[in-house]
Amino acid sequence: MNRLLVFYLATKKKPRWILDLGSGFSSFTFRLYSMNTSNEVGVYSVDDDQQWLEKTRSYLTAKGVRSDNLLHWRDFQNLNIAKFDLIFYDLGYPNVRAKSLPFVLSLLDRGGIIVLDDMHKSQYRANVRRALGERQLKLFSMRAYTLDKLGRFSSLAILPTT
Repeated sequence: MNRLLVFYLATKKKPRWILDLGSGFSSFTFRLYSMNTSNEVGVYSVDDDQQWLEKTRSYLTAKGVRSDNLLHWRDFQNLNIAKFDLIFYDLGYPNVRAKSLPFVLSLLDRGGIIVLDDMHKSQYRANVRRALGERQLKLFSMRAYTLDKLGRFSSLAILPTT
């Protein structure tokens, strides 16, 4: 399950800045992590669907966690923001995701981790491999840990520190 993977990665990586691209339960997971760590953690949740973003806001409020830094994708792209230590990439449809990947990779800080969801889609997976290859990043399949009943799974990449 992706929510377990991202929570586990957060507890091990101890990120200061988290970017959640594709709001939803992952937004809750990251905010729950931020409430249960001694580190100060900034979490941004971004979506390209305003209605889904509002559903996320309602859910977070109902669960008693912070609902700050919820942004629409077009607004987020215009921010001048720090780099992120952990990015969960589950934004929009695969064609939007593939097109936006170079920009998203530019937001990853050295030593940062990006989790790429929906890697079961072969065309998207090919686009991811190409974009990561251009930046000399290795792709690690998390299929064994994230495969669900529908055949969906995630992969991750880490930006080297040097």
